[in-house]
Amino acid sequence: SDTTMTGDLYCYGASNGLILNANNIVLDCAGHRIWGDGVVSSYGVFTASETNVTVKNCNIKGWDFGVRYDANTDSTLYNNTINANITGGSYNWGLYLSDSTGVNITENTMDTLDVGVYNYRSNSSHFESNNITGRGDHALYLYGNPYVVGHTVNNNYLETISGASSNALYLYNVYNSNITNNTLTSSAEESLYIRLSANITARNNTVIGSSNERAFITHNNLAGSWAVYDSNNFTAGSSQTAAYLYYDYSVVNFTNNYVYSP
Repeated sequence: SDTTMTGDLYCYGASNGLILNANNIVLDCAGHRIWGDGVVSSYGVFTASETNVTVKNCNIKGWDFGVRYDANTDSTLYNNTINANITGGSYNWGLYLSDSTGVNITENTMDTLDVGVYNYRSNSSHFESNNITGRGDHALYLYGNPYVVGHTVNNNYLETISGASSNALYLYNVYNSNITNNTLTSSAEESLYIRLSANITARNNTVIGSSNERAFITHNNLAGSWAVYDSNNFTAGSSQTAAYLYYDYSVVNFTNNYVYSP
């Protein structure tokens, strides 16, 4: 049933904080903590194969995965603060969203030592007004195997601090999705990387590359597909190309963009 926390939950030595095993429920932490102490492969909140599960207003820290939604449908993650920053952790991911459909991720703050959000084989995810920092890998990674569809990424601040081949937003095998009104920045690699994807619209984004990298790259996007890149600000690092379409076989509409390479 719906639960509103009235105090903090310290789960020292535990492999999981809370497991939610019901449909149509709300976990409202009311600002309280769900804290672990660095157990490897642990989850702060875990829910699998459920429908309409909401987790909101939680402070989640000290887990290898802050939150995991696995095979969930029409669920929500709202207004949480998630830190996945345990020493010696195998993952240090803020949100692991796997094999799910229609999950709404809104107004969360995540700061992690690795991936901020890993969206693995999940479709129709909606990311709105989040602040996500990945300190060793991608801030937001949308991955399809073989492909995923129907994502919206709107009005987020996505930042990668460090890490080889790490992007603020990385799309791999993503179709029919929209990226709008975001700020993407990286001190590691390209801030926006779109690869093997199709029918992508990116509009009104500010995309800032690292000090020595491109702001934006596409790679091997699919023949017979299309892409719209409109009214974006692409600013590269020193002596780099701001926007680079590399072996891009899609039909590209590239209009009204500000492109700057210092």
